[in-house]
Amino acid sequence: MIDAHHHLWDPARREYPWMGDELRVIRRRFGPDDLRPLLVDNGIDQTIVVQTVSSVDETREFLDTAAKTDFIAGVVGWVDLTSPSVADQLASLVGDLMGRGVGFEICEITLKNRNLKKEQFILGPTFTPSGVVRIAKLQAEEHYAYIKP
Repeated sequence: MIDAHHHLWDPARREYPWMGDELRVIRRRFGPDDLRPLLVDNGIDQTIVVQTVSSVDETREFLDTAAKTDFIAGVVGWVDLTSPSVADQLASLVGDLMGRGVGFEICEITLKNRNLKKEQFILGPTFTPSGVVRIAKLQAEEHYAYIKP
């Protein structure tokens, strides 16, 4: 079973504006070692780490933590999409992930429906003729799960 949403934090490393006095009971480090026994006790095999602040640095830290932690299956991070350097930030994050073996596949049908061209994408994703067919094949042959937000 996968827990699709949890947070890690360390008030000694950064400020958390949402962690006011009413949450002082949790104002301490909460990392993977704190989470592991809770997952085991509740039959959770893997989990997704979700951002706690709007910070690319935190996103990078979570990606590093995920790479070293067997039960973290994914990271929901943050990038300022209004920043003039958003393309560079995304290219850097995607490049780091690709360097760790993460692949990016893009559905060619979606490209056509949205009037996008393969050349518009940063770095080197792979393209699949049909995302639906690809997902069905992964589910049938490799036991993948697909969760649509």
